[in-house]
Amino acid sequence: MLDDEQFQTLLVLGFLFRRLGLVDKACRLYRVLIAIRPDDRSVLTPAAAAALEEGRPEDALEFLDRFDDGWPGEAAAVNYLIRAKALAALDKNLEASAAVKEYLKRIEPLDGDR
Repeated sequence: MLDDEQFQTLLVLGFLFRRLGLVDKACRLYRVLIAIRPDDRSVLTPAAAAALEEGRPEDALEFLDRFDDGWPGEAAAVNYLIRAKALAALDKNLEASAAVKEYLKRIEPLDGDR
């Protein structure tokens, strides 16, 4: 089993894979991390983003749907944006529009902090 530091290191590696354009490797790594810690929210958001980048919006939505009791804090805004993009990719425009509205509602309070 991985300790927290090892897990976080692999999350950073997944981020680096994505930044280098190696999205397929990032997706495989995130799937392994999800298998190890299925409910760890720190991997679900980047896994959803990577799945979307790889052209798999259904998988992105599946990862986001694992947040069964809602999204915490600032992650909520990011997750609604990823959800909107995934829904738009699936031509679910009404649902995508609702997700964008929720995204905008969530970032409004964050703008005051800047």
